[in-house]
Amino acid sequence: MSLSGFAVAIIGAYIAFLPLLQILLPIKAAEIEPANATAVLGMVAASGAVVAGIANFVIGWLSDRTRSYFRGRRPWIIAGLFGIAASDAAIWQAHSLPALLIAFGLFQLTFNMMFSPLLALVSDRVTPARRGLVSALIGLGHPVGAVVGTVVVGSLFVREGDRFLALAAMVLIAILPFAIRLGADPATTTAPPIERAADGAGRGLSGNFVLAWLSRACIVMTFTVSQLYLLFYLRAMIPQAPLLAVEHGVTLLAVVFGSVSAVSGIVAGRISDRTGHRRPFVLGSALAICVAMIALAVAPSWPLAIAAYAVFAAGAGTHTAVEFAMIVDILPSRDRVARDLGILNLSNIVPQIIAPLAVTWIVTLPGATIQWAFGAASIAAATGAVLVALMRAVR
Repeated sequence: MSLSGFAVAIIGAYIAFLPLLQILLPIKAAEIEPANATAVLGMVAASGAVVAGIANFVIGWLSDRTRSYFRGRRPWIIAGLFGIAASDAAIWQAHSLPALLIAFGLFQLTFNMMFSPLLALVSDRVTPARRGLVSALIGLGHPVGAVVGTVVVGSLFVREGDRFLALAAMVLIAILPFAIRLGADPATTTAPPIERAADGAGRGLSGNFVLAWLSRACIVMTFTVSQLYLLFYLRAMIPQAPLLAVEHGVTLLAVVFGSVSAVSGIVAGRISDRTGHRRPFVLGSALAICVAMIALAVAPSWPLAIAAYAVFAAGAGTHTAVEFAMIVDILPSRDRVARDLGILNLSNIVPQIIAPLAVTWIVTLPGATIQWAFGAASIAAATGAVLVALMRAVR
């Protein structure tokens, strides 16, 4: 498997949803119900997350069962890709809440049809000695995808249809060549057994896996808030600015996030490979995210918000790069990789259901602003750090 091709494919996966969540979906929610955009966005995001959780687990299980028949996971990836393009068109044409709910549900279904088998390739084809590097490459997907996607969608195109067309084209260009060149899965023939964690992960989902699941859920809570409500956060900070200027602000923060998190992720991933220690990086990054969320909640000016977002980017880049490698090291079985990653992916999905509902409730409190949601996210990040500290026999 080409690592460069895999890295580009992962970036394409993040391009598929980051501009959608950060720019296009909030704008669509405001278009449908201008006076109630936060509630509409929360409802759409939460319902889509339910679809994503079910789809990721079921399709992961199916790709485990069918990879011998299909000689790999490629058919699932390709089918999901074309489904993503169709769902982008459906979201563009959605002009009512029911239509948007259905269209975004279709996106979540087809995105996970592509992403679950793609991510399972790490365990199928990457040795433990290189998982930190590959996890860092996966971590690059978020910052680079955010920069490329938001710059193209938020700055280069103004017309809504052009934005969705550009989004679908970028995703296909990034992932389809890699999927076509992907050969037969060696895990179906001669792959060695996956390593077991010291606490008995081979007998089932270990205590460490459960703690890692809960910790990731807490951290993803902060990611969901920062991604989904960033446009509304900037509009609250600079209410006099026109919408296009606010979109450019999102693009600027995406560039900050991309540059800082890419560097921190690559450095942390390589160091964790060389030292064999991953937990200190995961713990420290969770604490950095906590500090950044507090700073964003109280930032009185745009420059301080940029600085706080840079701290968030450093923590997010390090966490994404190293945490996935740590979890792959403790997966129970190679024969059920995509299924177990589907269980892990629920830690991405559950916060995407809870966070929008929580934010919708928070902003209705007396005197509340969207900044309160970022303050609540700092508590989630701190909890994630504590859970990592409780893990046993994990370096």
